[in-house]
Amino acid sequence: MRRHVGINLGISRRQRQRLRHSNIANQSAVPLAQQRNERLMEMVDMGRVDTARLVTHRFSLDDIERAYDLFAHQRDGVLKVAITP
Repeated sequence: MRRHVGINLGISRRQRQRLRHSNIANQSAVPLAQQRNERLMEMVDMGRVDTARLVTHRFSLDDIERAYDLFAHQRDGVLKVAITP
């Protein structure tokens, strides 16, 4: 049974469309990967994927250097870093 979950990406529909189109325009991508990416973005748009759990660390804009360092060195179990103003 499929479970629907809420989602708050913190990105706009326009940004998601830009991501989608950049994936489609990528000539080096395998067509199957493009189809998978398109399907994933559709699921995100429908709110069926909870991406909130991917954000493992949050930093203020003042601490952006620490955030980049953490992510670059993949410390502390980091998956995704969110930067807030």
